[in-house]
Order: sequence, then C-alpha cells, then structure tokens
Amino acid sequence: LFLSQTPLAIFWDVENVPIPKISTGRDVVARLKSVLAPWGQLVQFRAYSNIGLGLIPQQKRSELQLSGCCLVDCPHVGRKEVADKM
Repeated sequence: LFLSQTPLAIFWDVENVPIPKISTGRDVVARLKSVLAPWGQLVQFRAYSNIGLGLIPQQKRSELQLSGCCLVDCPHVGRKEVADKM
C-alpha cells in the first residue's frame, strides 16, 4: 500500500555502491522497493556500471533485470566518473 502516489526513481552507481556480496539482486530490489513504498511508487530503477569490468556477476545482473532494474553500461574508455556524469 502506497501512502503517496508520487513517482520515484532510483539512479544507482553500482561501482561506488556495490551490491553486498551476501545479497541477491532480487533481495536488493525488493528491499529498496519496500523502504521507498511510503514515499511513493517506484516508476524507474536504473543501475549504472561498466558491465565489462565484471563488477556485477552474471547471476546478480540477471536477478536485477528480472526484478525490474534496468542496467546501463557505462564504459570508461580512459575517463573517470562516467556514471556520475550520465
């Protein structure tokens, strides 16, 4: 039950705030949705990372996507803070 119908969005820099090793992608998404529910309805959930670096294991990537999180690949190509500037 939402106390507010305010649309909410999450823009997550996974390189700076990684998924805890003991958590699944599904657990993270469910927990975030639960915590945010009183403030509104989650309408967009994006996680930014250089997928090629392998910071998010394939299983967790799959779990995130199946739980409604859109993964955005941010190749660095010699630059820093790419996700921060998207």
